[in-house]
Amino acid sequence: MRTTLITTCLCVLFVTSADAETPTLADALRTLRNPKADNQASVTNVEAIGVVGTQAKPGDAEAFSTLLGCIRADELPSPVRAEALRVALKLANDKQFAMLTAAIGDIAKAIPKPAADGAAQPAYYTHTGLLVIFLDALPHTTAEPAALLASLRDWAVTDSAQWKFGWARQKALRAIVQVDASETLRRNYILDIIAATPNHQPIPPDARDLLGDEAGRTELRKMFASGLEKQRAFHFSAASVLAHYGDLSILDGLRSQRQKEAPGSSQGLVDYYIWQIEAQNPPSKLVDFIASANHPALEVTLWAVERASQLGLDKAAIRSAILDHCKQFKNPSDKTWMSKRPQLVAAAIEASVLTEDDSRAIPKADPLPPSPYGQFSHAEKHTRETP
Repeated sequence: MRTTLITTCLCVLFVTSADAETPTLADALRTLRNPKADNQASVTNVEAIGVVGTQAKPGDAEAFSTLLGCIRADELPSPVRAEALRVALKLANDKQFAMLTAAIGDIAKAIPKPAADGAAQPAYYTHTGLLVIFLDALPHTTAEPAALLASLRDWAVTDSAQWKFGWARQKALRAIVQVDASETLRRNYILDIIAATPNHQPIPPDARDLLGDEAGRTELRKMFASGLEKQRAFHFSAASVLAHYGDLSILDGLRSQRQKEAPGSSQGLVDYYIWQIEAQNPPSKLVDFIASANHPALEVTLWAVERASQLGLDKAAIRSAILDHCKQFKNPSDKTWMSKRPQLVAAAIEASVLTEDDSRAIPKADPLPPSPYGQFSHAEKHTRETP
């Protein structure tokens, strides 16, 4: 009897202690309303945010307001603000999503420019990190597609997105492609962004693919023509897409623009657009180029292989051209070949032009020398240090 009583008391004590150690939603919100800003408290704050994420219901006004306060708090460590943003994105209803968008907009505007020596301030990494989380999560939120697309467009065309960190525009364009909306609606928003950002020519391939039909090209031709009529307003963004598709209608305009560009400015870029158009008219010229030795850059080679495949050229002819091009690299220690072979072979296999057996017949490059950064290459180091 005594043993049973002791066992029962221990069980009650254990259950009571376990309950006391399990934080409630109210406990978590109390912690986050007055969070400590030191790094030691970060674990507690992140744990409290986790409780909010698991116990709060979508649209909970108090929970969202508390998380929003953490996101805006510049004094809090970056991991706390980032986790608050991730959870807020999951809980927000449409009205709260608009509030969250406004908050991230304020944070983006406050991103400091790098110093004259190129060094970035700590706030740069914190604020850009929040923006990356926001943009990456947007296509997966429960927001209405129209509101989501409008938000992405607004992001991409703001002055801050254009000049402080152009990668935001690229992320926004890629996110638009993933939104669950009609192709026409997504295309129109991509065109809005291109129209508003004439000086930012690179367009992500998946976004560019939505512009390849006649409807998309017609709008791009209008932008290009409008740019030719205004001094110093050449539309590089529209030109880059039309040149990719080999649009002959802009060739005269490009040649005219080349005469206006001062050497060393954007003349080389205009030359490249002209070359892209001429290289695929007729399409068979792409095969001749691939087989040649005169390739100015790896990106040009990869583009020619990709475009030849897109145009439906005979795969055997493209394969033969790639193999002919590779024969010029007889020295496996050639630095150009060391960097070129892996990417060229991977691109050709992805385009179903080469097979794994074909790749074995292509001379291999000597391994790169050890990286001064130890286990990470320079490219990997750069990737890890930038958004």
